[in-house]
Amino acid sequence: LPEWVRVEPVKNAEGARRMAQWVDWGESEAIELAKELCADRLLIDERKGRKLAMVKTLPVFYPFTTVWKSFGRICR
Repeated sequence: LPEWVRVEPVKNAEGARRMAQWVDWGESEAIELAKELCADRLLIDERKGRKLAMVKTLPVFYPFTTVWKSFGRICR
């Protein structure tokens, strides 16, 4: 991994487990970790994950959807 990438474990695994009822496990951990770290932005593309993150008042950034939609317009 590049040196600017930091791997952090989730401290509140129970909180992540509760969120996993609505979204995939990886997304629930990402949302919980973003809360714990007071992240400036959470990069997440899954719609259910974005909605849950916004409910948790996390700033969400989802460039993959934007790129995908743009790609579709270019290739028509």
